Amino acid sequence: MSQSFEKKLDLIIIIGLIITLPLLSLDQQEHFLQIYLFTILFIITYIIRNFIFHVDLHSLKGGILLFIQLFIALAINIYDNSFISEIYLLVLVGEAAMHRTKQFSIPFTFLAYTFFVIGRFINYPSFESLHFIIPKSLEFVSFFALSYLAKIIVNQKQQLAKAYESIKKAALSLEENTLFAERTRISREIHDTIGHTLTTTILGVKASNKLIDHDKKKAKQLLNDIQIQLQNGLNDVRKSVKLLNNQQSFIEFLPSITSLLEDTIDQTGITIDYHIDAPNLHISPKQELVIYRALQEGLTNGIRHGLSTHFEFLLYKEDSNTIFKLIDNGRGFDIKQATLGFGLISMQERVRELKGEWLITSLPNNGGTELMISLPSISQSQKYENKKLG
Repeated sequence: MSQSFEKKLDLIIIIGLIITLPLLSLDQQEHFLQIYLFTILFIITYIIRNFIFHVDLHSLKGGILLFIQLFIALAINIYDNSFISEIYLLVLVGEAAMHRTKQFSIPFTFLAYTFFVIGRFINYPSFESLHFIIPKSLEFVSFFALSYLAKIIVNQKQQLAKAYESIKKAALSLEENTLFAERTRISREIHDTIGHTLTTTILGVKASNKLIDHDKKKAKQLLNDIQIQLQNGLNDVRKSVKLLNNQQSFIEFLPSITSLLEDTIDQTGITIDYHIDAPNLHISPKQELVIYRALQEGLTNGIRHGLSTHFEFLLYKEDSNTIFKLIDNGRGFDIKQATLGFGLISMQERVRELKGEWLITSLPNNGGTELMISLPSISQSQKYENKKLG
């Protein structure tokens, strides 16, 4: 449980406890002074424990302090005849459920209820009070159950947030490594291409200078060869520069996709069944980027928002289209009432730019979500790109 959440919870509890002080005076109390002394002692102990010494309730010292406060709450229940004294016991039950194990918090809850019964029997020593005391056990059990459930929900939310951050970091790291490897390869190609072209050109020019006076025909032929070689070298450089400018392409698309899937499995503990029909895939660099980003976004949304624990990913060719499918077992959502986030909107725009189709289907109440993308063949994409550039 995060420290910020614990601080907010402690602040809410202490405000609530302070509010109960004037409420104690609403009933005519026989032991008014004793009630206020023990109540103030309870609140002061809580303040010292959580706001001054910041005692960790998971520790042995924290457990001892919970029991000390439990006995103070018993004293309040013995002297107080109102329902307010029960609040102090329930606060401790909630804290034990939120911060301690079940082996500690369940007996602690039973003891808190026992103290409540003792206090009521001392104030009303008759068996008729059983009609009031026994049903109160449901309040203690319900309060413990709700507190323990809140603890589970908070812990799961924090784990999902950590998993989301891990996926995000892994994806960024993978992308950076992939682009770095690509730039390294291209820079080597540029170096080798320019180095070889310029070296042979310099030697050719020197040879032409020696031949130009006594064999002009041969010198002219050599210069023509140098011109062709320079043009070929320039074309190679243009190709390399174009790849460098296109920073969103992949040097190895399939290994990048596989690494993203395996890293997600390793770092989050979820399961992903995937099948990639690699031999039949013929996609452009822009289509590679759309598929990679869609997989990133789909996994992230499924884990973070859908609380998914299992995914099925398919990438294959159907007729002349490349089909992308990502299916999860999450809680789903009502598409008609939902508002698409930035990631899904960006994904939709990228797919439409490539003349592809984008469809998301989901059912609320653990119905899961399916994301489907259909991208046209490379020839169709190139026709659209040429038409757009023209």
